[in-house]
Amino acid sequence: MKKRNNKTLFAACLFSLSNIISAQSKSAGVAFEQKEIAVVYLGLDNTILIGSQTPFSSVIAENASVSLTSNANEYILRPTLPGKCTLSVLAGREIIAKKVYTVKRIPSPQIMVGAVKNGEKITKTELCSVNSLNVTLENFLYPVPFSVISYEVTIISSSGLSPLSFLGSGNQIAEACKNAFKSLEADDKIYVDAKVRGPDGVVTSLAPLKIQIE
Repeated sequence: MKKRNNKTLFAACLFSLSNIISAQSKSAGVAFEQKEIAVVYLGLDNTILIGSQTPFSSVIAENASVSLTSNANEYILRPTLPGKCTLSVLAGREIIAKKVYTVKRIPSPQIMVGAVKNGEKITKTELCSVNSLNVTLENFLYPVPFSVISYEVTIISSSGLSPLSFLGSGNQIAEACKNAFKSLEADDKIYVDAKVRGPDGVVTSLAPLKIQIE
């Protein structure tokens, strides 16, 4: 899918004027275009295109900030609260059209050891070559940046040895943990618990990652 300046990019969708404005203002000829669906996300630059057959003077938003970009009739909507966000178009002091958007939090991503995902197997050689923990948000329309705040790696031995745990901050795997990887055997299991911060500033504890040495 084509990417554009890391903004919220959606497939074009025009909203009928008759669905969004009152009977008195139907002749205003204002149309909202949002890319893909009438959902916007906290912490992201949600791109809204507003076209009008009638000149309008300003655009205001409830529960969000809105700003005009360098492209004509393209606005960036940044919601401040989950729930609903209303975008209104004004001609002078009169609201000639409005549109209500559903505001959602960004879904929780998954932690990975390198490129290895939850439930997968990895060889000891491959694991020892991994230097970092990564974060992925699957089945989302575009990349969303997350940063790893802290993590705990727990090694469960298949031979009954006591579990080993290693704490770290950031996404780099601690040297002590990497050294412990060198002693792993087949069927040993590794669990990773991590906290990450998304672009909305919220710190989330992710579902644990479980991988196994093959």
